Amino acid sequence: MKTGSKISIAIVVLVAILIIGASVSVHGGPKNLNKNKKKDKNTKLKEYPVDWTLKSGALSDINDFASKKTGFEKEISISKSNLQKVIFELKWTDDKAFIGRIGLDSLSLVVTTPDGKVYEDSAKSVKKAKEGSLIIDVPVNSMPMRRPIIAENDKEAEELLYSPAYNGGFIKRDFNIQISVDVGEILGKIRPRDKGNNFQLSVTYEYYYASLSED
Repeated sequence: MKTGSKISIAIVVLVAILIIGASVSVHGGPKNLNKNKKKDKNTKLKEYPVDWTLKSGALSDINDFASKKTGFEKEISISKSNLQKVIFELKWTDDKAFIGRIGLDSLSLVVTTPDGKVYEDSAKSVKKAKEGSLIIDVPVNSMPMRRPIIAENDKEAEELLYSPAYNGGFIKRDFNIQISVDVGEILGKIRPRDKGNNFQLSVTYEYYYASLSED
Protein backbone atom coordinates (compact mmCIF):
# COMPACT_ATOMS: atom_id res chain seq x y z
CA MET A 1 0.00 0.00 0.00
CA LYS A 2 1.24 3.39 -0.89
CA THR A 3 2.19 5.90 1.81
CA GLY A 4 -0.45 8.40 0.58
CA SER A 5 -3.19 5.84 0.88
CA LYS A 6 -2.14 4.98 4.45
CA ILE A 7 -2.28 8.66 5.40
CA SER A 8 -5.75 9.06 3.86
CA ILE A 9 -7.09 6.04 5.73
CA ALA A 10 -5.65 7.33 9.02
CA ILE A 11 -7.29 10.72 8.49
CA VAL A 12 -10.66 9.08 7.76
CA VAL A 13 -10.41 6.95 10.91
CA LEU A 14 -9.46 9.97 13.02
CA VAL A 15 -12.39 12.00 11.69
CA ALA A 16 -14.76 9.10 12.40
CA ILE A 17 -13.51 8.85 16.00
CA LEU A 18 -13.97 12.60 16.53
CA ILE A 19 -17.53 12.46 15.13
CA ILE A 20 -18.47 9.52 17.38
CA GLY A 21 -16.94 11.26 20.43
CA ALA A 22 -18.81 14.48 19.71
CA SER A 23 -22.05 12.57 19.30
CA VAL A 24 -21.62 10.83 22.68
CA SER A 25 -20.72 14.12 24.32
CA VAL A 26 -23.71 15.98 22.87
CA HIS A 27 -26.31 13.25 23.37
CA GLY A 28 -24.97 11.99 26.69
CA GLY A 29 -25.35 15.38 28.47
CA PRO A 30 -29.10 15.89 28.07
CA LYS A 31 -29.83 12.30 29.12
CA ASN A 32 -28.04 12.87 32.45
CA LEU A 33 -29.81 16.22 32.97
CA ASN A 34 -33.17 14.62 32.30
CA LYS A 35 -32.43 12.00 34.92
CA ASN A 36 -31.64 14.72 37.49
CA LYS A 37 -34.74 16.69 36.61
CA LYS A 38 -36.86 13.58 36.93
CA LYS A 39 -35.37 12.90 40.36
CA ASP A 40 -35.98 16.48 41.59
CA LYS A 41 -39.49 16.44 40.22
CA ASN A 42 -40.34 13.20 41.97
CA THR A 43 -38.74 14.13 45.33
CA LYS A 44 -41.45 13.94 47.99
CA LEU A 45 -41.52 16.51 50.80
CA LYS A 46 -42.71 15.45 54.22
CA GLU A 47 -44.53 17.43 56.90
CA TYR A 48 -43.00 17.33 60.38
CA PRO A 49 -45.23 18.64 63.22
CA VAL A 50 -43.40 20.63 65.94
CA ASP A 51 -44.05 20.19 69.66
CA TRP A 52 -43.44 23.06 72.11
CA THR A 53 -42.63 22.24 75.73
CA LEU A 54 -42.54 24.89 78.46
CA LYS A 55 -39.32 24.57 80.48
CA SER A 56 -37.61 26.65 83.15
CA GLY A 57 -34.06 27.70 83.99
CA ALA A 58 -32.06 30.06 86.18
CA LEU A 59 -28.94 32.18 86.11
CA SER A 60 -26.44 32.25 88.96
CA ASP A 61 -27.57 34.54 91.80
CA ILE A 62 -26.06 38.01 91.89
CA ASN A 63 -24.81 38.87 95.39
CA ASP A 64 -23.54 42.44 95.57
CA PHE A 65 -23.83 45.85 97.24
CA ALA A 66 -25.95 48.84 96.23
CA SER A 67 -24.50 52.13 97.42
CA LYS A 68 -26.94 54.90 98.31
CA LYS A 69 -24.86 57.25 96.12
CA THR A 70 -24.25 55.22 92.99
CA GLY A 71 -26.58 52.23 93.31
CA PHE A 72 -25.85 49.11 91.29
CA GLU A 73 -26.08 48.46 87.55
CA LYS A 74 -25.46 45.35 85.46
CA GLU A 75 -26.44 43.79 82.15
CA ILE A 76 -27.40 40.12 81.88
CA SER A 77 -28.39 37.91 78.96
CA ILE A 78 -30.07 34.52 78.63
CA SER A 79 -28.85 31.96 76.11
CA LYS A 80 -32.23 30.24 75.68
CA SER A 81 -34.46 31.12 72.73
CA ASN A 82 -38.24 31.54 72.77
CA LEU A 83 -38.38 33.07 76.26
CA GLN A 84 -41.87 33.17 77.72
CA LYS A 85 -41.04 35.32 80.75
CA VAL A 86 -38.16 36.34 83.02
CA ILE A 87 -38.58 36.70 86.81
CA PHE A 88 -36.33 39.01 88.85
CA GLU A 89 -36.45 38.53 92.64
CA LEU A 90 -34.56 40.96 94.86
CA LYS A 91 -33.87 40.23 98.56
CA TRP A 92 -31.94 42.17 101.21
CA THR A 93 -31.47 42.71 104.93
CA ASP A 94 -31.32 46.20 106.42
CA ASP A 95 -28.45 46.08 108.92
CA LYS A 96 -28.59 49.70 110.12
CA ALA A 97 -32.19 50.17 111.26
CA PHE A 98 -32.46 51.37 114.86
CA ILE A 99 -33.76 48.50 117.06
CA GLY A 100 -35.21 46.96 113.95
CA ARG A 101 -38.01 49.49 113.61
CA ILE A 102 -36.75 52.97 112.85
CA GLY A 103 -34.87 54.08 109.76
CA LEU A 104 -35.76 51.17 107.51
CA ASP A 105 -34.30 51.27 103.98
CA SER A 106 -36.21 51.05 100.71
CA LEU A 107 -34.76 49.39 97.63
CA SER A 108 -35.85 49.90 94.03
CA LEU A 109 -35.35 47.59 91.07
CA VAL A 110 -35.57 48.74 87.44
CA VAL A 111 -35.39 46.25 84.55
CA THR A 112 -35.07 47.42 80.95
CA THR A 113 -35.67 44.78 78.27
CA PRO A 114 -33.63 44.54 75.05
CA ASP A 115 -36.44 46.29 73.15
CA GLY A 116 -36.51 49.22 75.59
CA LYS A 117 -39.51 48.40 77.81
CA VAL A 118 -39.06 49.38 81.47
CA TYR A 119 -40.37 47.49 84.52
CA GLU A 120 -39.79 48.80 88.04
CA ASP A 121 -40.85 48.29 91.64
CA SER A 122 -39.69 49.25 95.14
CA ALA A 123 -40.22 47.97 98.69
CA LYS A 124 -39.22 48.83 102.24
CA SER A 125 -37.58 46.51 104.74
CA VAL A 126 -40.10 44.99 107.15
CA LYS A 127 -39.92 45.79 110.86
CA LYS A 128 -38.07 43.57 113.35
CA ALA A 129 -36.74 41.16 110.71
CA LYS A 130 -35.39 44.14 108.73
CA GLU A 131 -35.66 42.05 105.59
CA GLY A 132 -37.08 43.17 102.31
CA SER A 133 -38.00 41.58 98.98
CA LEU A 134 -39.72 42.32 95.70
CA ILE A 135 -40.42 40.45 92.46
CA ILE A 136 -40.74 41.73 88.89
CA ASP A 137 -42.19 39.47 86.19
CA VAL A 138 -41.17 40.47 82.67
CA PRO A 139 -43.36 38.90 79.95
CA VAL A 140 -41.57 38.20 76.69
CA ASN A 141 -43.49 35.94 74.29
CA SER A 142 -46.60 33.84 74.15
CA MET A 143 -46.40 30.27 72.86
CA PRO A 144 -44.90 30.19 69.33
CA MET A 145 -47.17 29.30 66.43
CA ARG A 146 -47.42 25.56 65.82
CA ARG A 147 -46.45 25.56 62.17
CA PRO A 148 -45.01 22.30 60.79
CA ILE A 149 -41.64 21.92 59.10
CA ILE A 150 -41.62 20.90 55.44
CA ALA A 151 -38.49 18.90 54.55
CA GLU A 152 -37.20 15.98 52.48
CA ASN A 153 -35.97 13.91 55.40
CA ASP A 154 -35.44 13.78 59.17
CA LYS A 155 -31.96 15.28 59.02
CA GLU A 156 -33.10 18.33 57.07
CA ALA A 157 -36.07 18.77 59.42
CA GLU A 158 -33.75 18.76 62.45
CA GLU A 159 -31.55 21.40 60.83
CA LEU A 160 -34.55 23.63 60.08
CA LEU A 161 -35.73 23.24 63.67
CA TYR A 162 -32.67 25.23 64.82
CA SER A 163 -33.09 27.98 62.22
CA PRO A 164 -34.08 31.56 63.20
CA ALA A 165 -37.68 30.83 62.17
CA TYR A 166 -38.05 28.58 65.23
CA ASN A 167 -35.67 30.38 67.58
CA GLY A 168 -36.86 33.88 68.44
CA GLY A 169 -37.11 36.01 71.54
CA PHE A 170 -34.33 37.83 73.37
CA ILE A 171 -31.71 35.11 72.92
CA LYS A 172 -28.32 36.41 74.10
CA ARG A 173 -29.58 40.00 74.21
CA ASP A 174 -28.98 42.26 77.20
CA PHE A 175 -31.43 43.06 79.99
CA ASN A 176 -30.30 46.14 81.95
CA ILE A 177 -30.68 45.94 85.74
CA GLN A 178 -30.51 48.93 88.10
CA ILE A 179 -30.82 48.74 91.89
CA SER A 180 -30.95 51.83 94.07
CA VAL A 181 -31.23 52.39 97.83
CA ASP A 182 -33.15 55.04 99.74
CA VAL A 183 -31.73 54.83 103.27
CA GLY A 184 -34.10 55.42 106.15
CA GLU A 185 -31.47 56.02 108.81
CA ILE A 186 -32.37 58.82 111.24
CA LEU A 187 -30.29 61.90 110.40
CA GLY A 188 -28.88 59.84 107.55
CA LYS A 189 -28.07 62.88 105.47
CA ILE A 190 -26.28 64.55 108.36
CA ARG A 191 -24.57 61.47 109.79
CA PRO A 192 -24.37 59.09 106.84
CA ARG A 193 -23.68 55.92 108.79
CA ASP A 194 -25.77 53.80 106.40
CA LYS A 195 -23.82 53.46 103.14
CA GLY A 196 -26.34 51.26 101.38
CA ASN A 197 -27.30 47.59 101.38
CA ASN A 198 -26.09 44.17 100.39
CA PHE A 199 -28.60 42.28 98.26
CA GLN A 200 -29.25 39.04 96.42
CA LEU A 201 -30.82 39.10 92.96
CA SER A 202 -32.21 35.84 91.54
CA VAL A 203 -33.04 35.59 87.84
CA THR A 204 -35.22 32.71 86.68
CA TYR A 205 -36.96 32.24 83.36
CA GLU A 206 -39.39 30.12 81.39
CA TYR A 207 -38.96 29.26 77.73
CA TYR A 208 -40.51 27.11 75.01
CA TYR A 209 -38.39 24.21 73.75
CA ALA A 210 -39.07 23.01 70.20
CA SER A 211 -38.83 19.36 69.16
CA LEU A 212 -40.10 17.28 66.27
CA SER A 213 -43.31 15.45 67.11
CA GLU A 214 -43.04 11.66 67.37
CA ASP A 215 -46.29 11.48 65.40
